[in-house]
Amino acid sequence: MTVYAGNDGVVKVGSNALTKVLSFELNEEESTSDRTDGMGEEWEDSIGIKKRWAGSLECRRNDADANGPVTWDVGDVLALKLYPDGDGVGRQELAGSARVTSIGNPVDMESTNRISVEFTGQGALTKTTVSA
Repeated sequence: MTVYAGNDGVVKVGSNALTKVLSFELNEEESTSDRTDGMGEEWEDSIGIKKRWAGSLECRRNDADANGPVTWDVGDVLALKLYPDGDGVGRQELAGSARVTSIGNPVDMESTNRISVEFTGQGALTKTTVSA
């Protein structure tokens, strides 16, 4: 089994890779509706209604990154591409339009300044493999 290190991950907006990314997270969900027949049923049954995806990322603050989080505003929609194990040929690409829903600027005296961003997908998340 192949194992990949987290430091191989890449985040892009359009074709531009973000600099100083510390971490990112992507979550997919599906809302469901209970279709259990009623009393006497021992197990629940459900049907899928809608899918959604959302996530977050954290970067070191880099004012020189012209495409990075320091230039974004809440409400911006980004052409987001996430690569959990690098963006080389054959690696997985997770992509879609994402609305920025939150931007945080945590500051503490024992660390370099960071920016944290939360986003929500706008439409489908595509899962493809990077080609040459």
